[in-house]
Amino acid sequence: MGKYNNVIDLTKQNTTYVKILKQIEPNSCVLEFGPAEGALTRHLTQNMGCQVYIVEIDEGAYQSAIQYAAGGICGDIEQYTWETEFAEIKFDRIIFADVLEHLYHPEDVLKHVKPFLKEDGKLITSLPNIAHNDILLNLYNNTFQYTETGLLDRTHIRFFAYENIEPFFERAGFSTTEEDYTTVSTFESEQKIAERNFGGFVSNSFYNRPCGEIFQFVLTLQKTEYVENNQVVRNLRIKAEMETAPQRKQPDYYEQTKLLQQEVQNKSGHIEMLLQSERDLTAKVRERDVALVQQAA
Repeated sequence: MGKYNNVIDLTKQNTTYVKILKQIEPNSCVLEFGPAEGALTRHLTQNMGCQVYIVEIDEGAYQSAIQYAAGGICGDIEQYTWETEFAEIKFDRIIFADVLEHLYHPEDVLKHVKPFLKEDGKLITSLPNIAHNDILLNLYNNTFQYTETGLLDRTHIRFFAYENIEPFFERAGFSTTEEDYTTVSTFESEQKIAERNFGGFVSNSFYNRPCGEIFQFVLTLQKTEYVENNQVVRNLRIKAEMETAPQRKQPDYYEQTKLLQQEVQNKSGHIEMLLQSERDLTAKVRERDVALVQQAA
């Protein structure tokens, strides 16, 4: 079993495959790039009656997935041999589930894919969030660590954060019509670092940061000209949540400095009082000692 072979559990709503499936109609004609061993391929075919075609680079994974597909190509997406294979097909859905981050030129691939999508067809993709809190906390700790899977899978060569996604797809001729995401709490991803290393700094600065706990963006896109010509309603969930989130008050560093200085002065005054009390006590002890010496004489 390969490292990207995921089991689909429809009861787990906070998973990429479940969110992708919500965007696919039964009996759709689907082109799936990077199906791995075919978990999604199998579900689409056997449970939704879809006709699925695949492109998979790994020979072992391809042999596993092709048994559920109507056809496919085993090869590198960026070699574009699939264009000839599927030249006569128009697809209702084209899927890139955890794939674009593995490509050298993902924008070019999307431009090549566009003619294969029906006019009202949808492109569905999932992308890891490079700006997850755990990655930022590791960077704060001077650490950038690749892992076997996850946000910094060692085979990732492209990285995405929310504000960069829309321009990326627009350059390829697509507009986002549906935004969704999966989440993993801070300190809970494979990038996690001990919370005790940060203390209050994290709770004050990170927990409520927009997109900070988004693990993967799950996006549905359509051809830009179709969206514009048909006034397609866009459900941009992430953008809406960011716009309605309470504005975080920027720290007033001047005021904080004044308060800190006042605290230092107060503590200094307290210390000076203790020192003066010690000096007064010392003087009284000396006076007593002198008086005792004089009485003894």
